[in-house]
Amino acid sequence: MAIQITGDPHADQVLTHSPFALLVGMMLDQQYPMEHAFRGPAKVLDRFGSLEPAAIAAADPTEFKALCSTPPAIHRFPGSMAERLQTLAAIVEEQYAGHAERIWTEASSGADPSVTGSWTPALDALGIPYRDEGPGFVYLL
Repeated sequence: MAIQITGDPHADQVLTHSPFALLVGMMLDQQYPMEHAFRGPAKVLDRFGSLEPAAIAAADPTEFKALCSTPPAIHRFPGSMAERLQTLAAIVEEQYAGHAERIWTEASSGADPSVTGSWTPALDALGIPYRDEGPGFVYLL
């Protein structure tokens, strides 16, 4: 099923075909209009040439920050979001062998503590506010 949320066919196609792109869009959807946030992964792909978590995590931070900041930037705070994107890529690479879709496919339910519990350190590292409501229940704020 095609994702159509950005108003840009190319950006929507990137989201449709890349679970990591969809995850990146969710991360960028902070203090920024949703349709612009979800265009960010396509901008990274077009400028960097890859959305592979390993490649993004290994990229030179200064160069990666510069490409994320090039107008139109990936976010209204492109520098900090470039850092968060590299952190997210490293987490996906290390914990899920680079397969972002495993975040959704390996949980037995939305309340699976093995999934939500493993993501609270990542949410902290990414600066994403959340409320921990006990085992298996984490609400993004």
